[in-house]
Amino acid sequence: MSMQSQGMNFEMNLYAYLNKYDSRLSEEKLAIDKAVRDLYLCNERVDNKSIILKLLSFLSSADDIVEKDIIRNALEVVLLFTLDDI
Repeated sequence: MSMQSQGMNFEMNLYAYLNKYDSRLSEEKLAIDKAVRDLYLCNERVDNKSIILKLLSFLSSADDIVEKDIIRNALEVVLLFTLDDI
């Protein structure tokens, strides 16, 4: 299986996991989606570790307190996500 198809499978599983939360984590879903898109644009691997690192980079450059809270919550969601949750 190619690295891109592994990333796609991971991404599909992650979005299925996030959809369990309905609209409760809509802002966090957007932050995670932005991280995934940025990784694809940079041709980087999409997995928990790379999403966490991307979200940490967003957190370090965020100025708004509300935005920082959203990113922290998104980090928590990704940290708790494992393939066992599917």
